[in-house]
Amino acid sequence: MRSRSRALLALALLPVVAWRGRAPVTVHLAGDSTMAEKRPDRRPETGWGEMLQRHFDPRAVVVRNHAMNGRSTRSFVAEGRWQALLSEVLPGDYVFVQFGHNDESPEKGDRYAPPADYRRNLERFVDDVRARRATPVLFTPVVRRRFAGDSLRDTHGEYPDIVRAVAAARQVTLVDAERATRALVQRLGPDSSRALFLHLRPGEHANHPQGVADDTHFSTLGAARRRSRGGGAADVRDSARAASGGRTAVSGPVEDSALPLRLARADDVDALTPLIASSVRALGAGYYDERQIESAIRHVFGVDTQLVRDGTYFVIDGPDAPVACGGWSWRATLYGGDQHKPHGEDSRLDPAIHPARIRAFFVHPAWARRGLASRLVAACEAAAEAEGFATFELAATLSGVPFYRALGFEAREPITVALPDGVELPVVRMVRPIRPSPGR
Repeated sequence: MRSRSRALLALALLPVVAWRGRAPVTVHLAGDSTMAEKRPDRRPETGWGEMLQRHFDPRAVVVRNHAMNGRSTRSFVAEGRWQALLSEVLPGDYVFVQFGHNDESPEKGDRYAPPADYRRNLERFVDDVRARRATPVLFTPVVRRRFAGDSLRDTHGEYPDIVRAVAAARQVTLVDAERATRALVQRLGPDSSRALFLHLRPGEHANHPQGVADDTHFSTLGAARRRSRGGGAADVRDSARAASGGRTAVSGPVEDSALPLRLARADDVDALTPLIASSVRALGAGYYDERQIESAIRHVFGVDTQLVRDGTYFVIDGPDAPVACGGWSWRATLYGGDQHKPHGEDSRLDPAIHPARIRAFFVHPAWARRGLASRLVAACEAAAEAEGFATFELAATLSGVPFYRALGFEAREPITVALPDGVELPVVRMVRPIRPSPGR
């Protein structure tokens, strides 16, 4: 608790320092693959550091991610990466340091840093940063998802304690990501926690045609997860963002963060179909008449199973069944489930020139206005931005327009959807940058 308070206090000073001069403060990130930016061919693997900038006003705070896959404190220095980072550090900047996954592995040869060397390297990092009149912040490594039955195994040994000891001895701000992520993954358990890591079935993603089961690296969802109590690195990002006076991409009611959010599977469709119908009937009342609602359920609203296959459709599970669902797409279709689409796959969008699609969110009436739709939007934002998209486009129902407008979407034009039974359904085309401008 004491180290957590120190972290928030230090991060709260960021906007004060930033606005004293013309240049913004820079937060430099030094770490391994759990923090690093990923190449396109590694997606959907995502480092938590990739999501940090979105939680700050870029006029005040700029994030420079120097982290690199496979590095340890030892190899980061040996390859000249630490010196390159230091050459950019200015007085008033911050340097976030998180290593351990590679340091602790003797079989990794030139990356292995025995405990005594690991400690000396961390102490050097602290001293070097302070010599430049900047502020170091030490992070313990995030956990691996390794269960023995229902209990999460410790895989880091003494290394997190070394970080804690250095932070205490040198009076450095400590963010204990190991304990926080341990609490989160343990609470979710062996099954639900899988969605936070790089787990894909064969054929789910073009980069991993044979599938993958990686319990070290985050999925886009794991890296983007926010506002979860004990949410580890994601919780750190949001605490930093809140303390700095920056704006989150999504604002809304307090969310029920205890409910797990995951990628949809093909076997979810039967449960999602009645959920979608209940959502449309309850939330559409007052905006559409009964004939429009029933026709829309029959001809438009449903699961687009192409999104499930693409890995861009999400589900939030309630105690007994899904309570919310929705997704985004890098394909051309703007709205509608399988029953509304022509046969064949959609064409792929070019993120350099096309906006990504938001493809409707549905929340069970009993769980409405508890922030679940905002959680779905957040997951879609992170995933679409990781794929290189800069803008979202959607077709909002009349009942959805106030929600999307509150998130910064702008109405561009009304659309009248002509349904096969002669019913007309009015919707609104809306757009917004995936990363809203400061103050929006």
